[in-house]
Amino acid sequence: MLIFIRHQKKIAMKKLFLSLTVLAAIGFYSCSSNDDENSASIPCVTCVKEMAENFTLCNDEGQAVVGGTKTGETYDSTLSNALASGYTCN
Repeated sequence: MLIFIRHQKKIAMKKLFLSLTVLAAIGFYSCSSNDDENSASIPCVTCVKEMAENFTLCNDEGQAVVGGTKTGETYDSTLSNALASGYTCN
């Protein structure tokens, strides 16, 4: 009887170990590098003006992002305003 109980515990531990291994593998594969590539592919320009603070303007699906923060304005209007204010953006 004692041998049977030990055998059952071994089987239970193997199942537990296998289950945890599968869960860990799913967790690692779900964190793909695609997320990093998408954030890096947002087109950005650097706007420069003498005697003023330079800034980076990014286009996130038509929305303006300045310094990593969405401004609530469109990218096109923000770029137009920067250019009209004497900034050079490239």
